[in-house]
Amino acid sequence: MAGALVAGLQSAGVDFSEAVAVRPSGKPVEGVRTLTSVPDAPPPERCVLGFKPQKLHEIAPELAPRLSGDTVLVSMLAGVEAATLRELFPTVQSVVRIMPNLPVEVRRGATALFSTDASDEL
Repeated sequence: MAGALVAGLQSAGVDFSEAVAVRPSGKPVEGVRTLTSVPDAPPPERCVLGFKPQKLHEIAPELAPRLSGDTVLVSMLAGVEAATLRELFPTVQSVVRIMPNLPVEVRRGATALFSTDASDEL
């Protein structure tokens, strides 16, 4: 689903030149710099979780320390509640759950948004 969302946004002209995709397999994400591990870099403004939900408890311990109070965590992990994400990523500014549908790839889809702590500006 993350790939479909990226493809749809790219077709709408969204610039991903500053984005980084972390894929342990190293399989490239077209138009996005792809790394095999979480980079040792300043905390991002946005962090999008777009992997299989069962990987969350494996990934969270490595990722959480690299996020800050300025990071908005966006999750498209089906079935993972906002409260769980808040527990695993306690320092982030806010947690936003999204659930796109497959037609987002061709800019004909919809994306549901949910947050208990995000401001309207996000």
